[in-house]
Amino acid sequence: MSSTNAFERFITACKTGDQVGARTHSTDKSWSQDGDSARRVFEQCAGVDMYIAQAGPVREHDDRAAVPAEIGTEQRQHIWFLLQRVGDDWKVDGFAANWDIAGLYAYGRSERLPPFRELDESAPAASWFKALENNSPLTAGPDGQAALTLFEELRSSAISMRLVRTVGISSSHRYAAAVAFEQDDGMTQTLWALLEGGPSNPIRVLGRSFAGSTEQLLAGLNLPWPPRDSGRDAPQYTADEAMGMFKDALSAAHTEQTEQTGEESALGGRMGQVLTDLFESLLDPEMRPARADGTSAEERLSGGIGDVMRDFMQSTNLDGERTTDDVHIDSDFVRENGANLVGSLVTALTGAIVPKDLSIPLPSSEQDKPKVRIDVADLLSGLFSAPEPKAPASGDDADA
Repeated sequence: MSSTNAFERFITACKTGDQVGARTHSTDKSWSQDGDSARRVFEQCAGVDMYIAQAGPVREHDDRAAVPAEIGTEQRQHIWFLLQRVGDDWKVDGFAANWDIAGLYAYGRSERLPPFRELDESAPAASWFKALENNSPLTAGPDGQAALTLFEELRSSAISMRLVRTVGISSSHRYAAAVAFEQDDGMTQTLWALLEGGPSNPIRVLGRSFAGSTEQLLAGLNLPWPPRDSGRDAPQYTADEAMGMFKDALSAAHTEQTEQTGEESALGGRMGQVLTDLFESLLDPEMRPARADGTSAEERLSGGIGDVMRDFMQSTNLDGERTTDDVHIDSDFVRENGANLVGSLVTALTGAIVPKDLSIPLPSSEQDKPKVRIDVADLLSGLFSAPEPKAPASGDDADA
């Protein structure tokens, strides 16, 4: 039995009120535990018109699997079913509110995580508090500088400070420390510092919270799928995940270019929107190019770029005894040859991932609606190609 079949049989048992069936397709631990256990899910569904359905591809790794699903009556919520292989069968082993938590399970880094209040104490979080208390230099993550500044300001204005509690999930290198700051007016303010750091990396502040939670502690963990050591050919993402990753990458590139040049990057304007729209269109299976050879987009792109570079270098006039091994692709080279080279690379890119015939139907009352056909490769490469020299107008002196 596959993990998907086990999931489907479990939710069928829940919908039909079959307690024996639900129990059969659950691990002993999940059926007997309190909280978000398989037994609790069954009891919530039995006799109720509850909607439960798979909401994305299963993510399976070794003897673990995570199935995204939607569950609810009038309002539906996203939930991950966690499954474990037991002998030759798969069984529901727990649940997770988001991929950050489900990913740790699917990776095999953690069992079903306990509630936040039951997490183990954290030595790294205690060490971070000592550094804060001793006014030692501290670091922050990309979005944690404001939180670090707040902790340092509270330290400077407080008459005393103490460590209330620490928690940690060592498999994720995430920790938290609850720090109480006593003010001179008798008031005490307690804040959780959300922390991250590996065995060889310093602890850094990711954020702060008035009430800690496992979801906050793991926010932004974003474990890649599949795991890098899984040996699978290509990642599998839902359309929403792929779109989110693309937008994050586009935003980061826009920010980086803006900071480097001191001018607003074009990626933040119309060009960014065009790229976003193009990427979103490629998520539609009906608009993806059919490939009889079965090669992946990455392989086609790598081969295309390799061909472009070879053709370009062979057509480049090399002086003296220099060979292509002596040519360095640096800023001077790009200034001299950039337009032609980039245009060719864009053509290779679009040839790998964009359909040759990208058509958009026009609004029409006719049954066979007219379409606009777009040659994306030619369009994008033209944006970067050097302009053709203008021919002299008739009657003009060509030597003038």
